[in-house]
Amino acid sequence: MRAWRLRTLGPGSYYSTSSKLESTGDIKIEFNVEFRTPIYKFLHMAVFADAGNIWIFRKNADLIGAEFKWNRFYKEIALGAGAGLRLDFSFFVLRMDAAFQIFNPANNISNHWINNSFTLKDDLVFSIGVGYPF
Repeated sequence: MRAWRLRTLGPGSYYSTSSKLESTGDIKIEFNVEFRTPIYKFLHMAVFADAGNIWIFRKNADLIGAEFKWNRFYKEIALGAGAGLRLDFSFFVLRMDAAFQIFNPANNISNHWINNSFTLKDDLVFSIGVGYPF
């Protein structure tokens, strides 16, 4: 989920400004679609969309909204999108991405979807990754 900083998404719709909880969970659902096109030799451009979240298996009274429930998990799927550059060396890929949140299930109910107060400084998340070429 490239539109969120490390361990800031989930679990579920749980959110607290006072907690320093590193968001981890027992259940993870994640989807990704990415379109890559070459720019020049090993330099490629990509546009992508990510969807997913994590949940805890057992109820925890301190983490309201973090438990996985069949009747609401689909409402807690976060959405993000972005673009990036790929240095594709055929045996590994260096990724540089910029992404933003489209739907954040932790925001209050009237503010789940992206709004017109989007700013590049505050809402754009940059990430670098090394991985396989698929």
